[in-house]
Amino acid sequence: MGRWMLRGVAAAALAACSLIDLSVLQSKPPDAGMEAETDAAAIDAASDGPMTWCSSVDAQLCEDFDRVPFLDAGWGLNVSDGGNVADWPFTYVTPPRAVRADLRALPDAAPMLRTALLDKLLDFSKGRRAIVEWDAFFDTDPFTSAGGLIYYAYAVQNGASSVGLAQTESGWFVLGLAPGASYPLAQPLPMRQWVRLRFDVIFEATPIGKILLELVGDGGNTTLVSKTGIVTTMETSSQTVLVGFGVINSVMSPSDMPRATVIVDDVVVWTP
Repeated sequence: MGRWMLRGVAAAALAACSLIDLSVLQSKPPDAGMEAETDAAAIDAASDGPMTWCSSVDAQLCEDFDRVPFLDAGWGLNVSDGGNVADWPFTYVTPPRAVRADLRALPDAAPMLRTALLDKLLDFSKGRRAIVEWDAFFDTDPFTSAGGLIYYAYAVQNGASSVGLAQTESGWFVLGLAPGASYPLAQPLPMRQWVRLRFDVIFEATPIGKILLELVGDGGNTTLVSKTGIVTTMETSSQTVLVGFGVINSVMSPSDMPRATVIVDDVVVWTP
């Protein structure tokens, strides 16, 4: 049995553009066992019970959350202020389970950072491109006031430069590195139904970077955000990428924060 790793989150620096600093979400540094740890086929073959969906996926990371406890595979748990992350056998894309993250509603919330998320640190020394796919079931109540945002997924390069999927009272956005790097989605993401999303990010410190977010469908993908020729990192070299899923609530000014929930299944990460 692996242990559930609880790591505290420091107070985030909030920029004028209402971004939060995801670099505070740190994981353990990579070690010699990282490559074997993130080999999906090897992990599934070594687990008890039947083979899982990830057994047929060739990627640096594949996690279908069907093994218990899945945190044995190196995931970190980051929970604060009443947040909750748990196995979820009731709603999933591939049986028998997914993982669910929840934050309670918080009326008249003071500035703070609340978290209910999973993250995992991966070796990113061989390139600058990260492709992340995952299934998400969003179940968040409507915003009733401004002053806060909710992150559902992110990638942080070298613990410093981040790209994330976020929701505010104004809609859905991809939030990038620089102040003002807020890219609205072409259409809102639906609540209370499964969607598959695909992030394709090239981390570059000169204006040749890329952020692409797509809604994956059987008949083809739908582009939600596409930005090229942009700066996406301050890093001149690449060592690690931290990927995270769940709920992060950043409150910038006193406001009513809604109940926020996401269920996640079938995460795949490629670093070509």
